[in-house]
Amino acid sequence: MNMFGSNIKTDSEVNKDRISSIPGLSYYNNFLTRDEEEYLLDYLSNIEYSNVFGRATKYYGYNYSHKKKYSDSNDLISNIPKTLNIILNKLDINYNQLVIEKLPVNKQYSFPIHSKIFCNNIITINIGSDCVAEFVNKLTGEKQNILIKGRSLMVISDDCRKEWSYVINNNKTHTFNDKKIKRKDRYNLTFKNIKFFNKADEDDTYYFSY
Repeated sequence: MNMFGSNIKTDSEVNKDRISSIPGLSYYNNFLTRDEEEYLLDYLSNIEYSNVFGRATKYYGYNYSHKKKYSDSNDLISNIPKTLNIILNKLDINYNQLVIEKLPVNKQYSFPIHSKIFCNNIITINIGSDCVAEFVNKLTGEKQNILIKGRSLMVISDDCRKEWSYVINNNKTHTFNDKKIKRKDRYNLTFKNIKFFNKADEDDTYYFSY
């Protein structure tokens, strides 16, 4: 409520209300400072990417094999570089996989429900531009539009990970709380921990759906 007694909610208040309706979703605005973001943008714009499902993608740590549909200790690509310690030190948690995706405005981004091959908490960091994500509950059809600001961090766990997916459309302009957001190219960093197991012990519930 503002000083004149208006009941119009701020973007932050609207976002908080919507996030609270999705169990297992946590959101942290300004996780990175502007200087940290600039440092990371310079790094991310100069690494070599591979084309994975039509996205410019870079893997660090252990690779998830889409051909084998499981991972083991032999799938180490490379350690997460020390350049990214400014993130890892803030997280204060060890992760064994980092996926970096370079996402132009004209590319739609979807985050599906993940397999049990990954541990519970999945962390995503948005760098470069604000955007709006549409979360959809696969059981009820409920939809919630969430504002994801540049330099922010989301933790996806529990029911959010099991029952919800989200998509960020490729419109050049997004709308949130009746305000227009002019988008720019951005980067998405996803930190996960992969569980290792023998293929002989695997059942279909461990398969990864992308």
